[in-house]
Amino acid sequence: MMDNHGHYEYSIYGPDGFESAAFEFLDKQKDSDKPFLLYYSTPLVHTPHTPTPDSESWDLDFAGRFQKDTANFKDMVAYLDKKVGRMIDRLKRNGQWENTIFIFTSDNGTSTRIVSQMADGTLRRGGKGDPRGIGTSVPLIICWGDKLEPRESQRLVDFTDFFPTFADAMRIAVPEEYGLDGVSLFPEIVGEKPLEKEISLMHYNPLWPVAAAPYASRAARTTEWKYYWDGRFYNTKTDFMEEHPIDIDTCSNEIKTIYAKLKAKVEECPNFYPDMPGAPRRGNYGTFYDFAEPNNPF
Repeated sequence: MMDNHGHYEYSIYGPDGFESAAFEFLDKQKDSDKPFLLYYSTPLVHTPHTPTPDSESWDLDFAGRFQKDTANFKDMVAYLDKKVGRMIDRLKRNGQWENTIFIFTSDNGTSTRIVSQMADGTLRRGGKGDPRGIGTSVPLIICWGDKLEPRESQRLVDFTDFFPTFADAMRIAVPEEYGLDGVSLFPEIVGEKPLEKEISLMHYNPLWPVAAAPYASRAARTTEWKYYWDGRFYNTKTDFMEEHPIDIDTCSNEIKTIYAKLKAKVEECPNFYPDMPGAPRRGNYGTFYDFAEPNNPF
């Protein structure tokens, strides 16, 4: 791996190098009175699925460290869990834990190469790149030292909510002209009445250099209803896998009102053409998709 200074180190396991850089940053902030933001994006558990330093084969098969096999996925999950624990331990050791809002989440669902067994025994294939819940519904865990009582929330949240959340935490007013889509999570974090997010807009149309994204789409949703750019409409509470589109003409006026709001949200952003290759690249640079397997880049 290569750092920002151009230093190349072949022998370091990538996620360990990421962790070292994060710890170095936290240690520098330890004696500072200034607030800090650390965005720590680990390669775990992204493809390729390779062994970790804790895998049994790590010291026995050097060449095997670079072999892709979905059997390594469980080791990668365990290693990620270990990294999260080490991050929390570092914050505690530095005296930063009680004054740090700690957020753990993901940007997409599990790789489509992975099949997981659910609590009820059913098997479900990962849905990365899929606009349905298997690709877009991910964990969101928030801690603030040991100040927060454990609880669960089924409230609608997306990444646009982080900006106003951080602003609230730092007591900074966001100018109205910013026109934010996000809703602050801070009241709920501190145990106050949460601010409800009525609608979340989803846009998925990656600019792949070699092919169209098969599930490119735009949709708007509430906690229960979901409307797609092409008119498809689903109740995601009763139809999580979105197998049964609803005919809006058969719905009540209440549901028709929700449908109209979602449709209007999607149409706020015009000129969306799904299933088309992305815009021309601005330069002759390489991307992950230039060397990923064409039949399954995920």
